[in-house]
Amino acid sequence: MPCDSIVLNEIEFQATDRELLKKALEELGINVLRTLRDGTIVFRTQSWSNGRITNDKIIIDEREADIVDKIKQRYSMQVVKAAAKRFNWNVKQTSPNKLQITRRF
Repeated sequence: MPCDSIVLNEIEFQATDRELLKKALEELGINVLRTLRDGTIVFRTQSWSNGRITNDKIIIDEREADIVDKIKQRYSMQVVKAAAKRFNWNVKQTSPNKLQITRRF
C-alpha cells in the first residue's frame, strides 16, 4: 500500500438521537465540526483525525478504530441518563462505564 493512502473503517452504528450523540462525543473530547443536512456528524478526534457518523455507520481512519467502542459506550450512557431523567429516576455514576439507577418514590 502506498504511504500516502488512508484506510478508512466503516462500523455499523445506530444512533437515533443526534443531540445525545453530540453530547457523548464532547464528553470524550471529540470536536464536533458540523452537522450536515442529512444528519451526518463530522468530527475531529484529539489526534486530529477526521471522521463522520451517518445514519447507520461510523466512518473513521483505521488508526482511530479503538475510539468507536468508546463512542458507543458513551452514547449508551447518554441514552440511559436521558431515559432516567424522563422518568424522574436518580442516576449515580459508580465507575467510568457504570451507572446506578434508582426509582424515586
